[in-house]
Amino acid sequence: MSRNGGIDIGGKLMKKEYTEKVHAERLIKTLEKKGTCGRCPAARQYNKENSPYEMWEYSPSPCRVCRGFIKLPLLSCPCGALGPEEATKRSWIALEEKGRI
Repeated sequence: MSRNGGIDIGGKLMKKEYTEKVHAERLIKTLEKKGTCGRCPAARQYNKENSPYEMWEYSPSPCRVCRGFIKLPLLSCPCGALGPEEATKRSWIALEEKGRI
């Protein structure tokens, strides 16, 4: 396992696919921390300053998986588009509806 979360196979870095299941697991960890909207479930160390693409394949896009999880059609992160309270509320609702909690 490399520093960025990918798997080193014969000198070639193989990144993991960012699935809805992975997103749900990481989202729960993000929501349980203080400053939820200062974090990114797909980013290394949940730090929104780190690109999600450091750790994950480009397809499906980690950002598209995240927005799709709460049915957000905009090309913006949930907290920026909806505000912290609504983004957090929709995240918990989606986790419950999808049977992740």
